Amino acid sequence: MRVLFLLFTVIFLCSAKPLITKELIEEVKQTATWTVTEYEENVFKGIEDEDVTADSKEPLEFNNLRESQIVDDLEFQAKSEPINCTLPVRDMKDQCFGSSFAFAVAGMASMRCCAKTGENFGWLSIMEIVSCDSKNYGCAGGWPIYSAKYVEANGLVPEICYPYNGNNEGCPNKCKDGTEFKVAHKCKATNVVTLKSLDDAKKALEKGPVVVSFEAYADFFTYKNGTYCHTAGAFKRVISLLAVGFTDKPKPTITFLAPYGPKFGENGYINMCTTCCGMFGKYEKGNVVMDIL
Repeated sequence: MRVLFLLFTVIFLCSAKPLITKELIEEVKQTATWTVTEYEENVFKGIEDEDVTADSKEPLEFNNLRESQIVDDLEFQAKSEPINCTLPVRDMKDQCFGSSFAFAVAGMASMRCCAKTGENFGWLSIMEIVSCDSKNYGCAGGWPIYSAKYVEANGLVPEICYPYNGNNEGCPNKCKDGTEFKVAHKCKATNVVTLKSLDDAKKALEKGPVVVSFEAYADFFTYKNGTYCHTAGAFKRVISLLAVGFTDKPKPTITFLAPYGPKFGENGYINMCTTCCGMFGKYEKGNVVMDIL
């Protein structure tokens, strides 16, 4: 029996495929127009491909999905005296890779709530979306529209109430400090709509961050700086990130805050060409904006 156990262990270890290899780095360098992170410096080094690659689960349909509006018609409002509403870079580490949608929606709610109320709560709870949003699959993935609708119905608790731990678990009744979970909620959303085009996203970004979804390929995980546009490597999964800026020069580029820590990309941020990876027009449930009540 022990021999069989050791044999299965050896087979498993031999079959485990790394996400990042030296060969991949060299392949990407041949075609990339942006700077590639060297293998030894890559934050994904040592992570297995199967931990990142999407499974076959598709989030449930949301029967009350609201039709997209013209973004110009949404009544986004902010305090006349702006305050610093930026958020610290987060790191999901090697856990819960499907939860990028939760980081993105929680980040959008956090920054837009800060701009609307003039009060900076920091990160609202990513973990609440992972654990309590029953329309999605937590660490296995999900669509931002459903999580944004969850924030519209409930708001979110602050991070201090329910900090991120990267595990699928039941929705709690108490905050970490013993406060009642239901009464700790803040920042309910309103005007949750999908973004059908780059023009929609550009207009919405003038008022605050939005969530954008796209196809992540192997070369995405090698990004260091510059403007990323997919050129090499296999498809891994659809990722949703918090878009925080846009520029037309030298070419149309969206800047994202990524949940991979400050050692990824440009201090935790990635610039991407807008023609990349099915970014608009393909994943309507993944391109979302909200206002705050």
